[in-house]
Amino acid sequence: MILGDYLGSASITDPRIQSLNNDYFTKGYSSTDYNMKAVAYMLDTSAWSGFSGDKAEYAVGSPSIELFFKSYSEKYKVNYIAQAKSTGYQMSNNGGASWTLPAYDSILDINDSTYVSSKSFWISSPYYDSSEIINIYSNGRVGAYSYSSTTNGLRPIVCLKSDIQLEKNPDGSYTIVEPPKNNNIKPSDYGATVKGYTCTNSAAVNNWLLFYADTENTYLIADDYILYDYVPTNSRGHKPIDRTDYQITNFSNILNDYRGSASITDERIKALNSDYFTKGYISTEDNMKEVAYMLDIDAWKVYAGEKADYAVGGPSLELLFKSYNEKYGTSYVAEAPNSTGYLFDLDLKLNKDDPLYVIASSGKTQGMWLSSPFGYYSMNMIFVNYGGYIYDNTNYYPPGFRPIVCLKSDTKLVKNSDGSFTII
Repeated sequence: MILGDYLGSASITDPRIQSLNNDYFTKGYSSTDYNMKAVAYMLDTSAWSGFSGDKAEYAVGSPSIELFFKSYSEKYKVNYIAQAKSTGYQMSNNGGASWTLPAYDSILDINDSTYVSSKSFWISSPYYDSSEIINIYSNGRVGAYSYSSTTNGLRPIVCLKSDIQLEKNPDGSYTIVEPPKNNNIKPSDYGATVKGYTCTNSAAVNNWLLFYADTENTYLIADDYILYDYVPTNSRGHKPIDRTDYQITNFSNILNDYRGSASITDERIKALNSDYFTKGYISTEDNMKEVAYMLDIDAWKVYAGEKADYAVGGPSLELLFKSYNEKYGTSYVAEAPNSTGYLFDLDLKLNKDDPLYVIASSGKTQGMWLSSPFGYYSMNMIFVNYGGYIYDNTNYYPPGFRPIVCLKSDTKLVKNSDGSFTII
């Protein structure tokens, strides 16, 4: 039974998810009743991540009553509304003139399968009776049923990312189309050498490789680990401790220089760990202080030349998966289920023969640091090892840094005949 796994409304902390039942959360209501615990499960984005692909912002188990009525009212030009009381929602099919829905009659078009299914299904909103959840009956009636009912199903809802574009087909269906990337770069270009980029620490990097591009920016990564001499100090003159010329053994001497997540305030940098910050998590744990150093754009500005928007110490798990998924057609998910950090499939393996992601040699160091905290242990960050596996870090096998550069949106690249690119 899942009810024991949730606190009720307190388990719904992501502002995006709270907005699905906006009237309830805006009014500051809270509940530990069974129906709200059931709703918390339906709105648990971690549980429903299997429906959230690389084009999705998140997925949940079913629409809320606010979302359901918004859609239906717009399509059919009616004024169905839902209003939150402290225990849940009451509903009206006449704009609030009365709050009693027809007991047995349909108020929905039973021939529209967008809203009415052949079987009843749950809605992810509590009814104001503390034991009931709103549901849509197969006859088009909007009602409520006890949380313990076994007769209702679920219809998952996916929220697509804001930059996803849809194209209407002649038959009335839609197809998801890729928006043009910055500089018209294609995923097949990822890994190409980029010429003409310079920065203060240019001597640290033999070549810059094309790592990722979105609609606004292009990202580069160092083709190899940087020497410890080129690892930057922060504003207090500190940097992590080395074991060898390339291995960063621990971050103990920079921990007091950062407050954790509160030290990461730039929205561009928060977006690198979007799932974590969008959910409103806060952490003062050591792993987040270590991430704060890696994402300290003031420290890493020695890699941000005049063509760069900023530079950081390495890719986040989300940025890594965005690039890899596009290049290889995989669906790896980077999700932060708690304030400690990110979890992922430990059996996941990247192509160890692709040096864009994996340097398949332990001669210099064991792998590449990622600028994301690990979700199980508050001391640990994440790295990609030389075999292509993604692990949480250990000081026994210390990784190294491969800086990431985000180019300015107006920086132009041209593709050369050999497949490389040149900044112009």
